[in-house]
Amino acid sequence: MISTLPGPAAGEVALPTALTRIPLFDVAYDPWPSPLAERWRAAGGEARSGIGMLLEQALLQLRIFVNGDPGFPLVGEERVLAAMHAAVPQ
Repeated sequence: MISTLPGPAAGEVALPTALTRIPLFDVAYDPWPSPLAERWRAAGGEARSGIGMLLEQALLQLRIFVNGDPGFPLVGEERVLAAMHAAVPQ
C-alpha cells in the first residue's frame, strides 16, 4: 500500500484490517512515524517511511540541475546520495 497523504491528514482514514497484511509505504515524512503508520503498526502491519523515495526524486532533480539530463549520473553520485541519506532521519 502506498500513502501520499500529508502526515496528519491520514489520521482519520479508515483502516481495513485486511490491508495491514501488506506493507505500507508512507511518503509522509513529518511527523514520522505518521498517524497512519502508527495505526498500521499497531494493527500488526509493517510501515516504512517514504523518505528514500523522496531522496531518489531529489537526486534526479540534481541531475537535471547539474547535467541538464535526469538520465546522466552525477560525478561522485554514490557519495552525494549517501550524504543525502545521512542528512535525514530514516
